[in-house]
Amino acid sequence: MQPILSPAFKESTKWQTLSAPAKCALEGMLQFVTRKHCDWVIEGTPKQIGDWIGPEVNLNATEIVTALRELDTAGCIRRGRVGNGSSFIVAPVVVDR
Repeated sequence: MQPILSPAFKESTKWQTLSAPAKCALEGMLQFVTRKHCDWVIEGTPKQIGDWIGPEVNLNATEIVTALRELDTAGCIRRGRVGNGSSFIVAPVVVDR
């Protein structure tokens, strides 16, 4: 089952204050997340994620990388490590299964 953004989150002040690129990045990330240890995780570097999501939302990879920083600062995602690679974990309040 593919997760979606929680309706409650989409009505929150946090969602409303995010920039358009950050909203696009967060929505785009959901198609790549997998369930790992009770978290929704996307494995890849910021550049890789930008390359995957950017073309779909008409943004370049640099704009997606900037959006990922904004999402991290806002507490919507957090950066982590899986094996030797980089990963991002989507905050539980953001996702609805």
